[in-house]
Amino acid sequence: MENGIVKPDPDRVSALKEFPATQCRTALCRVVGMFAYYAKWTERFTDKVRPLATATEFPITGNEFRAFESLKAELGNVALNSVDETVPFVVECDASDVAVSATLNQRGRPVAFMSRTLHGSELHYPACEKEATAIMQATRKWSHLLLRQTFTLVTDQRSVAFMLDSRRRSNIKKDKIQQRRVELAAFSYVTKYRLGNTTPARIPDDAHDPNNDPSLARDAHARDELAPHSPEHTLRLRRSNRTNNCVPTLRYGCG
Repeated sequence: MENGIVKPDPDRVSALKEFPATQCRTALCRVVGMFAYYAKWTERFTDKVRPLATATEFPITGNEFRAFESLKAELGNVALNSVDETVPFVVECDASDVAVSATLNQRGRPVAFMSRTLHGSELHYPACEKEATAIMQATRKWSHLLLRQTFTLVTDQRSVAFMLDSRRRSNIKKDKIQQRRVELAAFSYVTKYRLGNTTPARIPDDAHDPNNDPSLARDAHARDELAPHSPEHTLRLRRSNRTNNCVPTLRYGCG
């Protein structure tokens, strides 16, 4: 640690950086275990190490070899800022098809990373459900820091930002959402919607019109599906169904 920057000990990582390409599964398991020890230094570590974790042919070649060399090179250059508890935290979460990850930031720079692989039924979750899983994992991991101050929670799923927004006081009629909001009630946070997973700018909720953006329209539809229906909304849906000679199918309707 020097000048507020935390880096791995060069003497400790030198052997790993010089480690040759693995020739068998036993050697691969050993090197993946060593990479995992430094997972907190590597952004989206779970996604980056996945080609190695799923390798079936030895010696490794192609994507597996490139992942191996990339992780070794990244370990030699990583650096994190030390945590300053007087500075507000920003938690940025993301999810892929097979993993969830999060970054804990201060002043726009990372101070910690988190990632884990999805298992079993989690792999079949919709995108918004995987994003919510990433948020819950991140707040549990860094609760010792986040419980002490108000932080910003950034997500690229508009429906998740709506569901977990602590400023919304509407009744929740889905048990899973209610349980998550109860768990997050211990924290003081503000949710922010971010467009896409590569845009650094933070986009306000009302900056785009869903009618003009297909991706936002899908998010708005998911939000409406997951949000609790008010009595007025329920009545409008019933009238619409009668007009179209349809049987009402309100998932979370009232009355």
